Amino acid sequence: MTYRNTLIERTRQFTETSEPAVLDYLQMRNRQCLYEWQVRRAQHALSSRFTQFAEVLGSNASRTVA
Repeated sequence: MTYRNTLIERTRQFTETSEPAVLDYLQMRNRQCLYEWQVRRAQHALSSRFTQFAEVLGSNASRTVA
């Protein structure tokens, strides 16, 4: 099967079904857990950046300007 035919077959799968596939409970929970993990990861990255920024500001504030 050529690459073109493979693409045609794959797109046919999406055009034939007008309704989205219903997720079972485990798939739904897995997606929920993955989403929550991504949110926590982003929050951790933001908080670590904020901490670094606060440390830089704190070290600059303690310096005296001559």
